[in-house]
Amino acid sequence: MRSLRVCLFVAIAALLIAGCGPSLATQRRQAYINAHPELSPLAKQYIATGLVVRGMTMEEVRAAWGPPPADCPKRIAGMYAIWSYCNRNLAPSSFVFFDQTGHVTHVQVPPS
Repeated sequence: MRSLRVCLFVAIAALLIAGCGPSLATQRRQAYINAHPELSPLAKQYIATGLVVRGMTMEEVRAAWGPPPADCPKRIAGMYAIWSYCNRNLAPSSFVFFDQTGHVTHVQVPPS
């Protein structure tokens, strides 16, 4: 019985410690910022907070939001691309529109 309590205690402690660290999204964003010292302070702030804005590159969008889920449609039409960040819930998807140079022209997110 004592060994069961010890195992349970260790398991709970490990979960608590793991939950205290930065999220994977935060780690991804910080790694990108650290690898790109040439980014402007404003670009660093946008990426760090997970904000996608006009003018960002596809790489910067991936850093801020992660890659679009594989099961969400990506569209390439003519001279632009559209990435869909679909939700598995009933909430509407978010869309990022890129121009022919791979820069964000528009971001459409569902209302809060």
